[in-house]
Amino acid sequence: MKKRNSYNIIKMLGIESSNTSFYEKIISSFGSMLGIYFSFFITRLALGTSLVSVDNSGIDLSQSHLLFASLGATSVLIFVTPHSALSQPWNVVGGHFLSAVMGYVALSFVADITIASALAVGGAILVMYLTRSIHPPGGATALFVVLTGHSTLNFNTSLIFEILTMNIAVILLIGVIFNNVFYWRRYPSYFYLRYVDSPKNSSSLSQEDFSAALIHLDSYIDVSAEELSLIFDLALENANHHMVKANIPLQPSCFYSNAALGKYWSVRQVLDIDNKRVNYQTVVGSGISENASCSLKEFQKWAKLEVKSENNTWVKKDTLFKKNVRDPV
Repeated sequence: MKKRNSYNIIKMLGIESSNTSFYEKIISSFGSMLGIYFSFFITRLALGTSLVSVDNSGIDLSQSHLLFASLGATSVLIFVTPHSALSQPWNVVGGHFLSAVMGYVALSFVADITIASALAVGGAILVMYLTRSIHPPGGATALFVVLTGHSTLNFNTSLIFEILTMNIAVILLIGVIFNNVFYWRRYPSYFYLRYVDSPKNSSSLSQEDFSAALIHLDSYIDVSAEELSLIFDLALENANHHMVKANIPLQPSCFYSNAALGKYWSVRQVLDIDNKRVNYQTVVGSGISENASCSLKEFQKWAKLEVKSENNTWVKKDTLFKKNVRDPV
């Protein structure tokens, strides 16, 4: 019961396991560090002399305004999810600049900082939606403009767009250079989708079907129809290479799946087995429990696949996906 409650809490909180390797995590972290470092360094080199501002205590305040704080979130998107719809160049440029404009408008016409902050963020979201440039850090940029304008740091707000231009130009340049060093990462994602070796599976589903499904959901999904169809093709290719078998052999300590989808999917681990009964525990999915027992025939009827845990997710045993992005010719 405790295990089931824990599983439900994890799902309710939206905690998803990461399917990326540790190596990929290190690459993303290092790329973000490079992006932020060069954005700060080059902006300081180019604009530092224009930002000198000294308070009453004689402390130089210019350094704190050389980098938009929202650029930290942008670096996460560009270097952790380079193929994400939210991290593409138009989203980065349009999202930040349009949000900055909304922040500046709110700052100029609304005296109350609370109302101005709310209008800036809400307006930024609306404008990003209308221009198809949704970029979450843009909301922080709009808020930054308002809060900076109301601060007592004597910061020259006329330099906001000059600083933002430099910040965005540098981090996009680093993003393009860094992500394309690794052949399985492409930025912008156009290069990934163009050069990926997608299996040509014949099915009744088309890319238009995925587009229609996304429209039907009427909610922003951070995936394009092209990426969704690619995921489907790869999943179908894997299914064709690992067909579901009847009465697969069972072994103690091994894991088995019912090959279902959504809320009906589950994985069980065989604890011990004899000629008539199987003792098992459901480790994830529907019916999660500490342990249970059923007849051998019943378990064989339920079990469709032998599976294994890999990169914090479950895949068919002996599944080996190779990187499928070829270098541009």
